[in-house]
Amino acid sequence: SACYSCDVASHTTAGREPTPSSEPDALPEPGIDERLIMPETRYEAIDGEVVYVSPAKPPHATCHSRLSALLEAHCRADYQAASDMLTRTSALSDVAPDGSIYPRARHPETGERQLEELSFEVVSKQSLALAGRKAASLRRRGVRRVFGLDVAKKRVLEWSTESAAWEP
Repeated sequence: SACYSCDVASHTTAGREPTPSSEPDALPEPGIDERLIMPETRYEAIDGEVVYVSPAKPPHATCHSRLSALLEAHCRADYQAASDMLTRTSALSDVAPDGSIYPRARHPETGERQLEELSFEVVSKQSLALAGRKAASLRRRGVRRVFGLDVAKKRVLEWSTESAAWEP
């Protein structure tokens, strides 16, 4: 199976009581490393919808590779760069941005890794709308900035929570 729970909307975390509402904000907030989607698969959960993520083809794959190299080369020593790392953003979402920067130190209270501060989505075949849903989910969880690298139009966008849209 590609995910732990095929019925994502009714998923609850061990030791937590389910809530009657199906709204993402009304459900208990899981830890960022609590999985809804099985790692090492081609699936993500976005607002309760299990989404298949296609393998990358050029130019998406080339941009993804360059992004990873840039993040590694310019990451401060007290931060860690990651590619395709799952982050649990809500009870109904478990997404893997193409690139992320997060603090190397573990969270002082939970012992988990800390939430990424920067996230990057390479957008080519994937629609800006789907990338926007992921970006909104990451921002709601507390990621400071989320960028979209639009391969086709050769532009960099940033997700705005104020306008709920990608902006140049």
